[in-house]
Amino acid sequence: MRAVESGSSWMPGTLRAGLCTASLLLFHVPFAASQPATPALLDGWHVVRPGETLWDLAERYLGSEEAWPKLHALNPDVANPHQIKPGQRVRVQVFLEHGADVAQVATVSRRVEEQLRPLPWLPSSERDMLNPRDGVRTYESSSSELVFPDATRLTISEDSLVFLGQGGTVRREVRRDEIEIVVGQADLTSRTESGSRDVVVGGSRVTTSPRAANEARLRRPDAGGAQVMVYAGETVVESGGAAQEVAAGTGTRVAEGEPPSPPEKLLPAVELAAPADGSEWPRGGPAFAWSPVAGAAGYVFEVCHDPRCGRLVRRRTGLESVETAGADLDAGTYHWRVTAVSPSGLDGYPSASASFTVLAAADEDPPEIRAELTGPRHERDGTLYLGPGARLEVEVTDVPSGVERAWAVLDGADVALEKAQEGWTPGAHEVVIHARDRAGNEGRSAALAFTYDPLPPEIHWGAESGGLYHTFAGEAAPWTDGERRGGAPELVWSTDRAAWQATERREWTLRRSVAPRFFLRADGRGGRVWVLPNVSLPVKRRHGIGVLASDALAGTDTLVFRIVDGGEGAGGRRLVVEATDHVGNRSSVSWLLRRGGAARR
Repeated sequence: MRAVESGSSWMPGTLRAGLCTASLLLFHVPFAASQPATPALLDGWHVVRPGETLWDLAERYLGSEEAWPKLHALNPDVANPHQIKPGQRVRVQVFLEHGADVAQVATVSRRVEEQLRPLPWLPSSERDMLNPRDGVRTYESSSSELVFPDATRLTISEDSLVFLGQGGTVRREVRRDEIEIVVGQADLTSRTESGSRDVVVGGSRVTTSPRAANEARLRRPDAGGAQVMVYAGETVVESGGAAQEVAAGTGTRVAEGEPPSPPEKLLPAVELAAPADGSEWPRGGPAFAWSPVAGAAGYVFEVCHDPRCGRLVRRRTGLESVETAGADLDAGTYHWRVTAVSPSGLDGYPSASASFTVLAAADEDPPEIRAELTGPRHERDGTLYLGPGARLEVEVTDVPSGVERAWAVLDGADVALEKAQEGWTPGAHEVVIHARDRAGNEGRSAALAFTYDPLPPEIHWGAESGGLYHTFAGEAAPWTDGERRGGAPELVWSTDRAAWQATERREWTLRRSVAPRFFLRADGRGGRVWVLPNVSLPVKRRHGIGVLASDALAGTDTLVFRIVDGGEGAGGRRLVVEATDHVGNRSSVSWLLRRGGAARR
C-alpha cells in the first residue's frame, strides 16, 4: 500500500478519526478564488415548512432577505409574503455562491420518497429543492438523481436512504453541506471546476481530486465496510489510520476500521450482444445477452429511461450467466447496460448503454421458418431420395421479438436442430422444425419426408445363357449417346486363346430406372472365362457373362462398362463395370484381360 503524504495539494491535511460506520457522507469544498465569476443556476421548487416566509427563502437561496421581491415576482399567486403555508410549493432560484448546502431532485424513477423536515415522508417530485437534514429514499427498481449548483451529480441506486447534512442515525457535528447516505449505493460524477468532494462510507473517507473530472461508485456492502470503485479522476481513501491513493481504473475494499486494501484493477466494460442499439420490440420487450468478461464472478443488469441510468426501471444483481429474460416492459424507449463484478465484489466499468424501443402492439405471430432439403436428390413414385452431401437448411427469424429456441422433431422424437440437418441413418425419415419466439409464440414447418440413401448399388455377375441376351439388353435399353448397335451392347470374347477383340468403342453406358443389365456374350465354340485368378466360369455356345446392377433405395441410374489400358496381361487392357445410383453412390467391378481369358480384380 502506497502512503499519500498529508502535504498533498489536494488531499485532506490530517486523517479523520471517529468516522461513521454505517453511512456515506459527501460535502463540498468551496471553490478557489480563480473560479469563474458567473454563477451556475438551479431553478426549482421549495416546499414550505412551518414558520417560513419569503424573507427566509430569499436569504437561503439568494443570499439576502432583501431579495424577497425577486421570489415574489416568481410566485405571483403568493398574496402575502409573510403568510405562506406549510406544504405550499414556492418557486425558487439557487445561485452557486449561496447554494453550496442545497441540492435539487433532478430525476425520480418509480417509487421515490422525500422527507422535507419537519414534514413527513411524501412522494418525491422532480425539481424539488433539498435543504440540510432533508432526505430521499428509493425502493426496489427505483432511483433518483440529485444535482448540485456546481453541476456535481449523485445518482442514488435502488433501496437507498440519503440525507443532506445531519440526518438518519448520524449523531455528531457535521457540515451543513454534507450528504449522508445511510443505506445503499451512489454514483458520483463531478466536473473539473466542481472542486474536490469528500465521501464517507462505512468508516472510510474518500476524497476526490479537484484537478480532474471524477467518476466513482461507492457502496457499503451488507457485511459492512466499504467498496470504492474509481472510473475517472483521482481519489484518496482513508481508514484505520492509513491513506491509500486509488487511481482511475482501480478499486479498493475496506473492512470496518481497517486500512484500505491495495488497489486492484477493475474489470473492463461488458460488450452488449442483444438487443441491438436502436432496435424495436413488441410489448414486453426483448431478452438480453452480452459477451462474457474474463475473471467476472457475476453481472449487474440495468434497464433505464436514460443512458446514465439516473431513471432506473429494472435492476438484477448476482447474475452468473451472460443472458437474462425479458423485463416485461411497457411501451417506450429504454437504455440498458451491464456491469461485470469481480470475485472480490468490486464493480467493473459499466458497459456503454444501448437503446431500444418497446412498441405498444403485442407480438402474436409465430417465428418464420424456412426449411429446405439441398444436395444430391432424386424423386421417384412420390418418394424423395437424398444422397451423401445432402443437408437440411433451416432459417428461423422473428423480427418483432426474436427467436428464443428452435428445435427439430425427427421421426417423432425431439432432437437438437443440428442432429436433424445431416448424417441420417439409411432409410425413410420425416422431420418437422419447431421454433418459439421470446413472446411465447410457437410455430412449426411443414413435415419433410425423404429417404436417405448412402449405399452404392450392388453389382451381380455370372454366366448367363444366351436366352437372356435379349432380356438383358433389348430394344428397351437405349444408348446414352443415342447410338445403337444391333439393339444391344456386344463384346466378342475369344475362346481360342486369341487376343481380346474389342468393338469399335471403348465405353458403353446403359441407363435403366432400377436395375440395368449387360450381357457380355462369348463367341465361337465356347470355353472358359477367367473371373478371378485360378477361378473360371464355363461359357458354352451362346453363353456369356451377365451383369446386373441393383439399388434397393434410390435405384441405379447408369451401368457403364469400359475397356481401359494400363492393365496386366497381353494387350495391357482391363474391363471395368461401374454402377451409379440416382443420388451419386457408385460401385464397380473389374477384370484384367488376358489372352485366352479374364481374371477379376
